[in-house]
Amino acid sequence: MVNVKLVQNYISGLDTTPYDVSELENSPEFMKYVMMLSKDKRMYELCSDEVKHDYGFVWGVINDFSDDFEFVKMVAGNYLNSIKLNERESEENDIERIDRIRSMEINFLVSTMEKEANRFTIGAALAYSKEMEKVDLLVEYNKAKFKDKLGLGFLLILEQYGSSKVITDFFAKRMVNREFYCSDIDGENLERFIHRRCRSFNDIKNNGINSFIINTIAGMDTFLADYITANPSLVADLKKDIMGVGVRWDSYMKRLNDYRVRVLTNEVVDYLSSSDDFISIDSDLVIKYTAIRLGCEDEFKKRMETYPEDIDVSVLGKTNNLSLHRALDFAYKVGNELFSADVIEEKRDDYDIKQDSGGQESKAEIIKFPSIR
Repeated sequence: MVNVKLVQNYISGLDTTPYDVSELENSPEFMKYVMMLSKDKRMYELCSDEVKHDYGFVWGVINDFSDDFEFVKMVAGNYLNSIKLNERESEENDIERIDRIRSMEINFLVSTMEKEANRFTIGAALAYSKEMEKVDLLVEYNKAKFKDKLGLGFLLILEQYGSSKVITDFFAKRMVNREFYCSDIDGENLERFIHRRCRSFNDIKNNGINSFIINTIAGMDTFLADYITANPSLVADLKKDIMGVGVRWDSYMKRLNDYRVRVLTNEVVDYLSSSDDFISIDSDLVIKYTAIRLGCEDEFKKRMETYPEDIDVSVLGKTNNLSLHRALDFAYKVGNELFSADVIEEKRDDYDIKQDSGGQESKAEIIKFPSIR
């Protein structure tokens, strides 16, 4: 235990008998207390290189001076520069393995302090990517043997780095985000993820957002779900983003229905234009018949300027016209795919679809949505 009085004397420049000043400045534990109590980053320059390269000292300084990111980067950088890692992990000795884990911890810790790109965010991203590449391969290779019990592979992270909460926290949060945000952390992908699973935001609110997150993760990886249950702060940002999805729920559904009507209309018009067999068939009548059959006529009424509201289309289904039957079957197939899941699957920004094509609406890809409700 460090003598606090001795620390205060050192900070104040008073007598430190029976200890020599150089002896104290070579003690990681003592200098850690000096930094913590003085809150004076100039004291760092008085530390010996041995102290500056001590993991416990560096960890303490990073936490104590977390509000001064430039200083933290310097301290962490000096530490990382002092470590020589073995590029072949399989040949590591115990000391090299400890150094690798500690360097990961420092990178992960500092990378969470600022969103700006720097050596620590890059180092953390590279370490995460490297480990997850191995995890994904092991999960795939052992899938049959363990009957998918490995899930996303968080158990492998626990076995490798279970002694470091910093590392397991980092991987847990990133692995959850990878699933919910579909790798690209943007609101649109999260919206798609949520809308695939819920017809109404009340489905989430009634059971609680935390429960929704945990239950969703449990369906992918029970070990990861248990870890998040014990460390709910790791999904605090995700929880806020899901709340944002709820706030935008009606807006999303409007965009979704705009998209559905636009795509079905374009597909029907293009299909009827593809052959002279359809030259006498009115696309608006085919669309109205399809909309009624799908039970979503109101969505088309609100969006189509040429919607034939006063025309009875019930007789279309009774016709013996083979070409008309083909057109109706095509329209229903496309419409059924579009209305089978509450998600927008365009590859481009749904807000700017016209701008990207010079004012022309482009033909969208029709995707068969798997049912996962």
